[in-house]
Amino acid sequence: MLELVNTMAISYIIISVLDYLFIKNFNSRYFLIHVLVNAYIIFICLFDTFNVLFNTIETLKLRTTDKDQGLSFAYWQKYCWETKDIPIGFMMSSMLERKRNKFSRILDLLFINLGLRKISPFQTELGKAYASPFPDQSYKMGPRAMPSQVPTMPDDSSLEAQKKAWEFFANFSKPFLCAFSDNDPVTRGADKQFLKVVPGAQGQAHITVERGGHFIQEEKPEEISSIITTFIKSTNPGD
Repeated sequence: MLELVNTMAISYIIISVLDYLFIKNFNSRYFLIHVLVNAYIIFICLFDTFNVLFNTIETLKLRTTDKDQGLSFAYWQKYCWETKDIPIGFMMSSMLERKRNKFSRILDLLFINLGLRKISPFQTELGKAYASPFPDQSYKMGPRAMPSQVPTMPDDSSLEAQKKAWEFFANFSKPFLCAFSDNDPVTRGADKQFLKVVPGAQGQAHITVERGGHFIQEEKPEEISSIITTFIKSTNPGD
């Protein structure tokens, strides 16, 4: 649907401009039709833009209850699965560059929804970097499907794999350290289960990283690197 709207929008804009500039016998009524169609198409694109913003914001909010957290993630699963051409660069920029101007974000997303991502003057370098491995929507099936692999229903097909994973961790006796972020809306608090189940986690100096976000390696790269190297050195003093 969106691809069709994008094609129509560009076609009508070009035709309208050509009509206005080059047709001597200009028909104002004909031009008005073009203007109205353009307005309608732009409205659809704006609606889709704010729909993306809404779903992105829902996943970024710091939830305080399990119910709210589950609802936020459900929004995210639905959006990723139903959107064939998810704006990966934009989403990563929104999550990691929180001080970015909101108006700039909206205009950037509008360019993306119009099929003009490559010429958008509002893209950030970080957004471009994250978008580069996905030149078109055919490369995005992995990111689209990934959220749906998280089990949220009692009959989820991935529950059996989750069960086997926890059986493995229940018998893991090697040194095991938890370093979770305190404000990750997805995994915050998940360390409690590891501390309870994993034998190798007992007696370790577990750490909670303040304001590490969901992408802790991006938000706190030096801190998480130091935590990992310190832990490795402390558990392998001879290396």
